[in-house]
Amino acid sequence: MWKLITKNIKMKTLIKLFIIISIYSFSSCSAQTTASLQQMEDCRKRPNKSEDCPGMENVIYVKDIGNRLNKFIGTWKGTSNGKSYELKLEKKENFGNNEVKWDKLIGKLKIKDNQGNILFDSFQNSEADAEPYGYNFQGSAYEMRFSTNNNCGDHGTIFLEIKSIVINGDKMRMFYYPSSGLANNNSICPDLLPLDWTEFTKQ
Repeated sequence: MWKLITKNIKMKTLIKLFIIISIYSFSSCSAQTTASLQQMEDCRKRPNKSEDCPGMENVIYVKDIGNRLNKFIGTWKGTSNGKSYELKLEKKENFGNNEVKWDKLIGKLKIKDNQGNILFDSFQNSEADAEPYGYNFQGSAYEMRFSTNNNCGDHGTIFLEIKSIVINGDKMRMFYYPSSGLANNNSICPDLLPLDWTEFTKQ
């Protein structure tokens, strides 16, 4: 009789343990806490994210799996329409103040006119106020948000794309798309960034 009671207790304990392990395993499998930049890019293209991207609502970290951002890291220089540009790009991992952290690029940008006058300089900005500030890929191009001179409504998206790797250094090209889709064609609010693809060379 005692052996039977002991056996029943052990069986109940095993059943409880099995249930606990099953619940934990199911929760671990169903809760996706990390997604790749590629997954987030693909999800963004779909018309109904809540239905077409199941599980993405649980993501708390968007990781640069495959190190797609690494080729952009460094200091780049280029010229366009009488302006010279110096763009320093850094990669930050698990970055940001929002609930979802991202691997992304943050930038420091200096723009000069053909007389050497500084038109824009964000090299002294903190990481939180970086200009430009990375978002994600759109195909082969990487998007960065840019904002300056709010009185002119000058904000939009910078697109960066590695053009090629050549003997005399890496090449990257960049262009700027204002949020309004329109250029500032006046002397008070001049366009600071190139509106057509412009080549930059890695220093």
